[in-house]
Amino acid sequence: MHEPLALAGLVGVVVHADQVAKVDPVSATVKANVTVGSGPAGLAFTGKLLWVANRNSDTVSQIDPARDAVVGTVVSSPAPLGVAFDGYNVWVRSEEH
Repeated sequence: MHEPLALAGLVGVVVHADQVAKVDPVSATVKANVTVGSGPAGLAFTGKLLWVANRNSDTVSQIDPARDAVVGTVVSSPAPLGVAFDGYNVWVRSEEH
């Protein structure tokens, strides 16, 4: 399933079991593929970093969109499904086991 996210003139789309693609919305071309954890399920942008919940690896990846690279990985509670930013904190929604 592809999940679009508007992001500073670009759109991020979950495209594979372990990647997020940066897509130019004007030309509809992929500008970069970034490998994250297994099963990316949710995205949030903080104004600086794109956070990706990786459901199957129990982690959250931090992507620097200027570098198209993962700059950090946070171990989360089991099966993170979504990520939200409230202006100060990043919140992770996880599936209960």
